[in-house]
Amino acid sequence: MSETSPVVVIEKMVAGGLGLAHLDSGKRVLVSDVLPDEHVQLRLFSEKKNHVIAEPEQIVQAAAQRVKPECRYEARCGGCNLQHAAYPAQLRVKQQMVSDALQRVAGLPAEVAEAMPLPIKSETAFFYRQRIRLHASKDGFGYRMKKSQRVVPIKRCLLAAEPLNEVLMQVVSDYPWQAKRGLCDSISLQLNPESSGVKLMLYCDLDFLRLELKAFARWALQHDGVEAVFAEVKNRGVFTADGKRAEGSEALLLSAHIDGRRVSWETGRFFQVNLPQNQTMLDYVKQHLELDKTSRVLDLYCGVGNFSLPLAERCHELLGVDSQGGAMRMARLNAKEASLENCRFQKGDAGLLAEKLVEKGEKFSHLLIDPPRQGAAALLSSIAALGIEQMAYVSCDPVTLARDLKQLLAQGWQLEKLQTFDLFPQTHHIESVAILRRVAT
Repeated sequence: MSETSPVVVIEKMVAGGLGLAHLDSGKRVLVSDVLPDEHVQLRLFSEKKNHVIAEPEQIVQAAAQRVKPECRYEARCGGCNLQHAAYPAQLRVKQQMVSDALQRVAGLPAEVAEAMPLPIKSETAFFYRQRIRLHASKDGFGYRMKKSQRVVPIKRCLLAAEPLNEVLMQVVSDYPWQAKRGLCDSISLQLNPESSGVKLMLYCDLDFLRLELKAFARWALQHDGVEAVFAEVKNRGVFTADGKRAEGSEALLLSAHIDGRRVSWETGRFFQVNLPQNQTMLDYVKQHLELDKTSRVLDLYCGVGNFSLPLAERCHELLGVDSQGGAMRMARLNAKEASLENCRFQKGDAGLLAEKLVEKGEKFSHLLIDPPRQGAAALLSSIAALGIEQMAYVSCDPVTLARDLKQLLAQGWQLEKLQTFDLFPQTHHIESVAILRRVAT
């Protein structure tokens, strides 16, 4: 790249929390760590076919909503990329990101995309995560550095719930890892909301760490805040500190009261990290999916039943599908504890199982999909044949959501509502819920 340092004006924010500007040549440039309308002197980082990647060398004219980041690691750590924006500005940035994707990818008219409401804000902008995962390095555990695979060791994370920080400082950071034979690849600290204790999961490539696991577990369990220690060994499974298999054991369980019922999941497995915002999102889905006691609901990528359970209470029958056996095990347990007998859960790939349901002639009135970041393109062609009348599409990625919405709109679906939820303050990540209805033909 050239050594010159051009000055540009940031026009808007796009996917990934990047600012969009144009060089004098007309070429698009994507800039990290900026805000709309700022005048920025650039350090050009790399050139792609259709755009240039850059970072600020100097903020020539700062936005009024620019603030000094509170975290001492922010300049190097890649965990947060919006701490330089006051929280109200973060919400507007995320609204602009989603609006841009809806126009550019889904082809929605500007007046529709830009009229989308602001994200529903988080109850707290810091200390909201009930789970963090830190990578190992010779200097300690931490997050990946910005634009690098190197690790920034940390002793406190401003996004983590305080019980996690206490264990991070008093247990993980203080343990003499360098004196041991091996260092695990990463470690997760997970808050058990029901007890406020913390469970630790070490992720290891090699089985020889069993002795080190026992030593670390003895150290960790001396501290009141630690409930249990486990290790997940690659291609082997999850083990307790004494080397026994842990899959399916009650010791792995984390639990919280969600939507008026006890919901459990296993340490190391996915569950939303911002529980109050998860409840807000559940309430929105319940409000806008028009269910009654004749409704038959299909919940794809259902996990442990986060959406399945509240929907099952309001419908005739629900089928939940997920590819993870552990998630299915927990979904069945959660349904049993909630005394819900009208829902069943089946392990399988969502796209393949949707095709099989079509082949069997199965029909459903409502659909909920909460796919991973890559979206749900593989199953959208099956939806029409399942007789779905209304669906809720829950997304963690605005670009893949917009891509899938484009296909759904072309298939005859109507977008009734789209609301975003800020589950991840200080970062560019945003959760969206789209409510769609099948247009009668």
